[in-house]
Amino acid sequence: MKFVKKMGILTSFLICFSSLFAFDFGGLLSNKTSFETYGKEFNFNQKNIFSLWARQNFNKSGENYFSTEVFYNFNANFDEKNYSNIVDFSLLKFAFEKNSNFGKFNFNVGRFYFSDLTDLIFTQNSDGVKVDFQNDYFKTSVYASYTGLLNSLSTEMITSPASSFLNDENMLFLEKTSQTNSNDFYNFAEKYAICEVLFSLPNIFANQTVSVEYLSAFKLEKEIFNRMYANLQFEGPIYQSFFYNLSTSFGFSNYKGENSFSILSKANLSYYLKNASFGLNAIYASGKNGFFSSFSSITKNVSTYSLQDFLYSGIIKTGLNATYKPISELLLFTDCDAIFDATSSNIEYYAFQYSVGILWQLKSDFQLGLTGCQFFDKENSNLIKKTYFCLNASLAF
Repeated sequence: MKFVKKMGILTSFLICFSSLFAFDFGGLLSNKTSFETYGKEFNFNQKNIFSLWARQNFNKSGENYFSTEVFYNFNANFDEKNYSNIVDFSLLKFAFEKNSNFGKFNFNVGRFYFSDLTDLIFTQNSDGVKVDFQNDYFKTSVYASYTGLLNSLSTEMITSPASSFLNDENMLFLEKTSQTNSNDFYNFAEKYAICEVLFSLPNIFANQTVSVEYLSAFKLEKEIFNRMYANLQFEGPIYQSFFYNLSTSFGFSNYKGENSFSILSKANLSYYLKNASFGLNAIYASGKNGFFSSFSSITKNVSTYSLQDFLYSGIIKTGLNATYKPISELLLFTDCDAIFDATSSNIEYYAFQYSVGILWQLKSDFQLGLTGCQFFDKENSNLIKKTYFCLNASLAF
């Protein structure tokens, strides 16, 4: 397609361009083989990614640079006989830094990853501009981007109001889009204008940080589904290696002329040792009950390990997590969560899930990983219950 060709030509030109400053490049080959069971059914999936990256510095210190990464992704679901081939740019960015008497500016232009304060609303690549300013007293940033040039096969967005976790029609999940034996490798995403403004006061007192953020997504075509979010976050140490993070998002949306209000709250407590960490977390996303409507994010973020794709909507999830490094090359990790239906004023227990995993850095450029997880709902339904095992391997060059 023309867009892919243009980005490829630009990337090739910049890679071939030589200068007095450092130029670096490399690649990554990764494999993900997974098995999942539900009821008496068994499913085998295969995912392979081949990526190439390059970086050209524009000064000796390396603060000003151009970087890019392109990848090919092969996906196969052998049980459903679904196959897809995806080509995309995950990075195509110019970065510049400028010091002034008032503080330091950072400019990023192009395609790059961006995440909001909650790490649950907008967490994806997009094409745009981000300007950061920082001094001894505060931090602020402005971000604007356009999603219409993204590849919808690799970046999934919520383009209509999310259903509640459980609703009157018993729709428990967001239906997965089918890409059975698709010949398309690049499909343009829905056209949204994204805007973000952040203001943060680091170390305002006792090493505590307070941040406020405005985030919006305005649809530029077809039926209107606009969203705005006002986010507030407090974070910092409680005592020595004991830290907390509290955030709340107030969501306002308009869908086909109908306004709605929703809320998302998130709390984390973390304790760090020399070779281990422990965490306690809780998330609440409003459902369609009373004054609140179902919370809808911008990026599709899945909330459970279930067979179907549950969103952060009408749900309470609380759990524990831990990591341990017996040696520097080996990481063990685990987590477990209790999940509650919060679509009505009567909050009810719904499911339990857990995962365990190991990550082994055999060499500096070769890594192996093994992960297993299980999801059990209270009805023991084969529609959503799942046992899952995944083997990962990656080789950098």
